[in-house]
Amino acid sequence: KIPKKEEINLVFQKGREHSIKITDNMGVGIAKAEVTYFFDVGGKKTSKIIETNAEGFCSFLLAQKRNERLIISHPSYLKYDTKELYNQKDTEPENVILLKGLSLSGKVTDKITALPVPNLFVSINTIEHTQWQSARTNNLGVYEFKSMGQGDYSISAQGMGYKELRNLSCHIDNEKENIKNIELEKGLSCQFKLIDGKSKAPISKKAVRNLED
Repeated sequence: KIPKKEEINLVFQKGREHSIKITDNMGVGIAKAEVTYFFDVGGKKTSKIIETNAEGFCSFLLAQKRNERLIISHPSYLKYDTKELYNQKDTEPENVILLKGLSLSGKVTDKITALPVPNLFVSINTIEHTQWQSARTNNLGVYEFKSMGQGDYSISAQGMGYKELRNLSCHIDNEKENIKNIELEKGLSCQFKLIDGKSKAPISKKAVRNLED
């Protein structure tokens, strides 16, 4: 006996296209801005990344009954976060204005010798701990932070052979060049020798490796 075939109807809901144009405060489109599109389907969170074209346009489909949000970033501009659910209302194609980011740079030197300190980890954060960045000094001891907003910040720096610097205050202003040089003090070094507990003979590095194995 041949079983009766069951028909299954699938209904797909058509999404609605949403377009935005990303510009600077002069209305000029920003190319290659990264748009991260977050959405929640059935409790599963996921995201897609798209990029604006040469005129600053990008478009994507919005489905119904799910939370959606955009975060827009570009190396030269402040990050933009919609922090809202797009599906709560029908939105017409809109413009998003990105504000030009500020930069802070400086040189890290040895406090005694005044020589540059390369490959040093430097971090910066707002007083409210809401905008954190990190960088490493180059061969000339220079570091740089980009896409920063105006305001008060604290800087920390640490590296091999130097005392850790914490919470150095600085202010980033949009009306001047922002430079913050850092001087670090040498840290104390400690040397020790491994010896055998019975014979008091030194333990070689090879012997230590064998013990670890």
